[in-house]
Amino acid sequence: MVATDGQRLVALISQFKVDGATKEISLPKVVWDKALEIGEPTVDNQHRSLYDAVNRLGEAISKRDEVGLVNIMAFLERYVVEHFRYEESCFERWKCPMAAQNKDAHEKFVKVLASIKERFNSGDIWGAAVDLHKLCVDWLPNHIRRVDKKCGEQRYGADKHPIHSLNTL
Repeated sequence: MVATDGQRLVALISQFKVDGATKEISLPKVVWDKALEIGEPTVDNQHRSLYDAVNRLGEAISKRDEVGLVNIMAFLERYVVEHFRYEESCFERWKCPMAAQNKDAHEKFVKVLASIKERFNSGDIWGAAVDLHKLCVDWLPNHIRRVDKKCGEQRYGADKHPIHSLNTL
């Protein structure tokens, strides 16, 4: 399965080659949808912040804004770790059966992010940035749908959110 995911990622990334002659490219955006909410307000807000950062990353790449790119990459690097730590603690407290799978997916993402950051620091700024953008556009919504939503549904029920449960008191 890892090889398949890796092959899929390479195929997706190859669609977005950036070279010195390229003035501007158009990158796909991630669009937040309430259907992605898991029901835990902090996690949902963090997911929205990650979506916003991914879109800002795409804009910085499109505009060839190196300063913006450096700032967004630093934010993502820090924020992903904070978010993963918080989300994993929630899933452990909730005794979500997918908690271990979630943690494993997060660890793999952090490793890929570190590899991309290494390329970025070695001078492949634009190629690394495009790869990071593509990774986030593909991985983030799929991970939320396949893993995070299931843990939220287990905790709050398919149609329930924490606020709804207060109304039943």
